[in-house]
Amino acid sequence: MKRNKKTEKHKEFLRLEREMSANWEAQRKLGYKPLDKPIHHGYDAYWVLREDVSRRDDADRFQYILDTYGITVWCRKKDFKAWDYFYKREVDIKPGFKEITLREYEELNPLVKKFFDSYTKYTSWGKSSYIMYRVNIPDYFLIRKREKSYKTHYKVIDGLLKQEEAELESKLENKFYDERRKSWNRHRSGKSYRKIFSKADRSYNKMALHKNMNFIFAKYDDIHDDWGSWTNEWCDDAAEFKYYHNHYGRWWF
Repeated sequence: MKRNKKTEKHKEFLRLEREMSANWEAQRKLGYKPLDKPIHHGYDAYWVLREDVSRRDDADRFQYILDTYGITVWCRKKDFKAWDYFYKREVDIKPGFKEITLREYEELNPLVKKFFDSYTKYTSWGKSSYIMYRVNIPDYFLIRKREKSYKTHYKVIDGLLKQEEAELESKLENKFYDERRKSWNRHRSGKSYRKIFSKADRSYNKMALHKNMNFIFAKYDDIHDDWGSWTNEWCDDAAEFKYYHNHYGRWWF
């Protein structure tokens, strides 16, 4: 009986994928080991209370917020300046604070709540919003404290495993390029994501349709005459529709 070559090729592809997954798992389990001597690697910065503010009666509330919601930032340079590609210049890197949800805010001590402000946060597609809370401690109450950052561990690397990974990667890319891309597309987004995106797209397409309908007119001002459209001459005014795949929400994970 003649073998099904397509099935044999698919079996080989699945076998290589399993070997690649096992290779990654083996590398992950190698873990990290402590260095004999820590290596200086950049600087960490965090907020501390100004000296006079730390002597206030409510200083313990400020300190609680710093300890609970403060975020430490890292920078390679001591001056905490980094290039911003949006502003095309160096900007000052400052520590920050975690934002909390409405539920977390309601669980706070009333004496701490007054140091939080609410604001409306919109989703990236702009069709829904929710309330978030952020710390509103004045900047002049705080001082940025810097200290050296050190690397204390190193990643264990196995040369044989890295070589095996490179060989498997080469086989998968050269012989199973299409099969690999199809396997990536098998992963679908969750139902909640699909519903949100589908609702946003329907709303957008409905508005685009109404906009295009406004360009339609009767050629001779008679409902029984032929119909024309301004968009035949001014095509740039026509609104385009969105034709995304039902599962394109998976890219937002």
